[in-house]
Amino acid sequence: MSTRAIVYLRVSSVGQQENTSFETQLAACKMRAEGLGARVVSVVQDVQSGGDYRSRVGLQKALNALESDEADVLIIYDMSRYSRDVEHQQLIRKRVQAAGKTLAFATLDLGKENNAEASMMFGVNGVFAEYERLKIRDRTVAGNRRRASEGKQPRNSLRPYGYEVVSKQMILQGRYTLEQWGTYHIIESEAEIVREIFNRFDSGESLRSIAEELNRRGVPTPRGGLLWVHTTVRGILTNPVHYGQAVYGRWQAQTDEARLEKGYNKRYAKRAPEAEQISIESPPIISYELWQRCQEKLKQNKILKAGRPGRRFLLTGLLVCPECGHRMRGCTALKQSGYRYYRCAGRLTPQARRHIAPCSHSEMHRADGIEREVLAQVRKITANAECWRGRLKPAKSRASEVELKNYQKELAETEKRLDALLEAQTRAILNGLDSSLYEAKLKETSTRRAELLAQIKSQPAGEPVSETPDEILSAFLEKIRSVLAEPATLPELVQAQHDVLAAIIEKITPEKAPAKMRVSIVWKHGL
Repeated sequence: MSTRAIVYLRVSSVGQQENTSFETQLAACKMRAEGLGARVVSVVQDVQSGGDYRSRVGLQKALNALESDEADVLIIYDMSRYSRDVEHQQLIRKRVQAAGKTLAFATLDLGKENNAEASMMFGVNGVFAEYERLKIRDRTVAGNRRRASEGKQPRNSLRPYGYEVVSKQMILQGRYTLEQWGTYHIIESEAEIVREIFNRFDSGESLRSIAEELNRRGVPTPRGGLLWVHTTVRGILTNPVHYGQAVYGRWQAQTDEARLEKGYNKRYAKRAPEAEQISIESPPIISYELWQRCQEKLKQNKILKAGRPGRRFLLTGLLVCPECGHRMRGCTALKQSGYRYYRCAGRLTPQARRHIAPCSHSEMHRADGIEREVLAQVRKITANAECWRGRLKPAKSRASEVELKNYQKELAETEKRLDALLEAQTRAILNGLDSSLYEAKLKETSTRRAELLAQIKSQPAGEPVSETPDEILSAFLEKIRSVLAEPATLPELVQAQHDVLAAIIEKITPEKAPAKMRVSIVWKHGL
């Protein structure tokens, strides 16, 4: 039986994919297969940065094919397409060898893979690939810090709420000049919300009440979602960009691939030391004095909260008495090793004396059972996106926003492709080569660029969408599911879960018989 080969191709961006990088890799890999006397049975590909091999779907598919004996050899163009991380190189290689298969490269002849010379060649080339990756990273970081020191924000992927940071796409659209690249400009509709948040907090309103009010009005969150929480409000209050002092390098990106096995994103951020942060001037939305007052209030809140036990009961404020409709409160029976239960607050507080007819519901409802039943019902209803569709109050955004973003993304890639073609044609002319083969491609790309510009220009102002967009709905439900996925063993987690429940539940009524652990839930949004 002839040797079966599976070819793996990878590019880091859509621009590379459309610039025939896949075709180049595939042609070389097929030639390598012929040299090995193998027939190609499958071709898989990834359009993804090579940083994390476990999240590369195409590569995992290729490795699974080897392990299930669907192929005998994995062929990759070169070491940079394989991986630029030495540790990952060895892990992938060991997985291939454990399946009794072989690894081959189109541009690198390792000879017999299992001998000492082949291992040395593999290691040396792997080290050089990682060296190249680190050099690219160092040059990128150095360039970004240089731009930041010149007063230009080099990164605009996560713009601060209330501002837009001028990008290359905005310049190509004619909205700004090249000299404005990386500068901050106020988005007035968002700036009004920022001023409202600062003024309300300064006047004594809590973070949670501010978030609840924004949710009630359907104000989009900084990332375009529907669910404001107190930490989102705090993030706006603590960002110095709003008084005119933006920062580059405020957060350091961290990567921990072990987080993937726990179901988390491998990337996370932690605050960078102040000495490594670079200040950038931005147009102020609020005064420095107002910002300082809010920082002092945040510090006072932290001091007042220190040492307090925090929330221990998930359903306080939501659970109501099945007899009188009064709110139920959480209690702890210390003599029974911290036994937690809910009782009608009308029987436990001075408010009971104001009742015309005192509540007769004296039963104690076990907190663990009631909370478990509520979370089960919430998980069930959030698993069905259809019942939410059209129920949530729509964010006040343009109906064509998603389509516009797609046009802008394609325009950016088209501009890159056009630049590459022009550069290649110029190089051919300078070298005395025939440049006519570029004409058709240039004409086609220029025509597409003009079409995209026309599409972007013709986008209507639009009306508020009549239904929650799928992307926003999906993010809303995913946020709920992710918060409820963790066991609430700490007060902070209990509080986070309580905030999520309060955003979607009007009230919860337990059955009168505590032993049944059944509840009736009245949902918000007309569910």
